[in-house]
Amino acid sequence: MTALESVDAQVVLVGGVAMALLGRPRFPRRSRVLLLRHETSQIDIDVILGGLPFEGSAVASGQLRSLGSFSVRLPQVEDLMIMKAIAQRPQGLLDLEGLLATHTKGDLSRVRQSVAEFSVAATMPSLLEEFDRVVAHVERPR
Repeated sequence: MTALESVDAQVVLVGGVAMALLGRPRFPRRSRVLLLRHETSQIDIDVILGGLPFEGSAVASGQLRSLGSFSVRLPQVEDLMIMKAIAQRPQGLLDLEGLLATHTKGDLSRVRQSVAEFSVAATMPSLLEEFDRVVAHVERPR
């Protein structure tokens, strides 16, 4: 992240790297955000720059996480859940399941409210319906 930090870019990592650190590890195949590649490991890194108000908020509330000799900024787990829910890609929905199973104390009402707002704004009721289906599928302690 040094190159982005050198130009004072405020970013958080999403995609496969964020999933590996916050949920279930996976290998990203493609991205609709800025895609970087770590040359030594050949790992793709999805970076969101924060164009929409929600993305800007997710970037601003991201937190640094130390990974050995360097640090990465990750979104709050609830923000990553929202991103996965509204993307409506099969891998994203699997990622959402992993986040729900791993982070049982996450603020699910906040996530659901945001997904509901995106669902209305996009006139896509299926966003909220699919989110509710995934949540019902994952057993969460009460």
